[in-house]
Amino acid sequence: MRLINRPLLTLAVALSLGWAIQAQAQQNVQLRSSNLSILNVDGEEQKSIMLRGDQVLDFDVAAYLAENPDAKIDLSGRYSTDQEIVVMEFNSADLSTDNTCTDYCEKVVSIEKLPYIGLRLERLENASGAIVKEVIAGGTAEQAGIELGDIVIQADQESIGTGCDMVKYVKMNEVGQKMTTRIIRDGKEQVVIIPTGFRTKKTITWEACCEPKVAAVAKSGEAGNTVNQSLVSVVEVFPNPSEGIFQVTAEGLQDGMAELLITDIAGRQVIRKQVNVANGSYTENINMSKEAVGMYIVNVNQGEVKKTVKVLVK
Repeated sequence: MRLINRPLLTLAVALSLGWAIQAQAQQNVQLRSSNLSILNVDGEEQKSIMLRGDQVLDFDVAAYLAENPDAKIDLSGRYSTDQEIVVMEFNSADLSTDNTCTDYCEKVVSIEKLPYIGLRLERLENASGAIVKEVIAGGTAEQAGIELGDIVIQADQESIGTGCDMVKYVKMNEVGQKMTTRIIRDGKEQVVIIPTGFRTKKTITWEACCEPKVAAVAKSGEAGNTVNQSLVSVVEVFPNPSEGIFQVTAEGLQDGMAELLITDIAGRQVIRKQVNVANGSYTENINMSKEAVGMYIVNVNQGEVKKTVKVLVK
């Protein structure tokens, strides 16, 4: 596992290092696993690209696609963190046959919840059960009080002897389902109730994005000055409707800060915060799974520019 505190864009990887793919938020990400491969066919020349280590961290997928407009490129892979799994897919054969665009943008294809409690177990050699080797911060196992060194012997009616046993059982549960877990701590058997949490699984691809995204409106100022105001022409919420996990994407913004404001229909503020805009865009995964079902209003505001999109949480 590797701790990375910068955004990454990666093309082809088959590595045990982890990585982050979009310059979205510069925060620490604990990477668990990743693999990504690419086949590049240009005329009669065919090559597979494998990157490792620091080479991967600085690789720009969109730039690579732009630099190889005539090549047939097939990319697939995935990476996982404690919070999400990201599946990457791209095949140039899926592009329009008359495509002449050399600008590419990341596109979210799907987002879903996967049952997850944030626990890593290892098998005991000479005893039944599996010992807790890691409790993921923020996971439901931590919230339930599971500690390092606890020995898990049963989840509901399922005997637990390895970490794989627990992973398989958790995957069978519904998000929110409570799991009666028998553990041994300090030689004494205890029962701990662990709610089944989740992490997100997001599938992404890249698509040509040469359509104009920003319309400039000139306003006359004092003493003949001209003020250019950028209008947000693309603000999307995906998926919509959602089960409370969705991604907000805004394009055509000015680099700097913008405001994300989410309210319910009655105007109650659910989320309000400042967000960073880089390269004219802002993207963030939003978790409102604990909010009531219903319609919500997503506002992206920057100066006089305001954009509103409705999202249905079901």
